[in-house]
Amino acid sequence: MSARFLQHPISGHLQSPIANRRWDTYMVVIVSVSKLHNGRIQVAVAKPQHNSKPVQSYVSEEEAREVLLGLGVADETADYYLFKLFPQLSANQELTFSPMDVPQHELLSRGFEM
Repeated sequence: MSARFLQHPISGHLQSPIANRRWDTYMVVIVSVSKLHNGRIQVAVAKPQHNSKPVQSYVSEEEAREVLLGLGVADETADYYLFKLFPQLSANQELTFSPMDVPQHELLSRGFEM
């Protein structure tokens, strides 16, 4: 007997129909990065049309890149933002990515409680 898997209509991820439903909970979010006065990199995640915006800060571009990749930002896009555009920013300026569909467990595992 072969197992049937369900495919998420947006992300394409496969899931067993009996798997934990939390895994299948996706959220549309807008991710942004900014440079803080102390040189740290801040990654923020916001739901469209909501005021709350959880943030995490990181010491290096490599740490921030790992988080961005985990949230679903493409390699090339993360590299372009962090290594090409980011150095040109002044403190507290922000670069915003297009809205994306991110698994809620991924947000929570990275410290972004929505």
